Amino acid sequence: MNAAAERAFVAAAPTEVPAALVEEIDRLRVDLRERRSVDRFAHAWGATLAFLVLLGCFVKLAHDSAGHPLFLWPGALLVLSVALYAAQEVRRGVGLLASERRLLRRLRELEGRQGPPRELF
Repeated sequence: MNAAAERAFVAAAPTEVPAALVEEIDRLRVDLRERRSVDRFAHAWGATLAFLVLLGCFVKLAHDSAGHPLFLWPGALLVLSVALYAAQEVRRGVGLLASERRLLRRLRELEGRQGPPRELF
C-alpha cells in the first residue's frame, strides 16, 4: 500500500461510533449466531426420512394382507401425521431463514455504516 492510499484509509477511519449502533450490531450478531433455521431443516429431513420408511412399511403390509387389515386407519394416521410434521418443519425453517436473511442484511448495513474496526488503526 502506498503512502497516499494509507493516509486516505486512515482518514476514513471512524472517530466516534454511537453506542446504540454498537449495541444493535452486537445483538444482531448474537441472534444470527444461533441459526435456528438449520435445526428446523434438520428436523424436517429426519421427519421426511421417517415418513418414507413408514410409508413403505405401511404400503407393503397393506398390500400383502388378504383382507382389510386392522392397522389400516391407525397406520394411515401415523404416516399422515409424520408427513404433516415434516411439512410444518419445512415451513418453520423457511420462515426462520427469511428472518435470518433480514437480520443479516441489517447487520451488513450497520457494519458498512460503522466503518473499519478500530483495532486496524
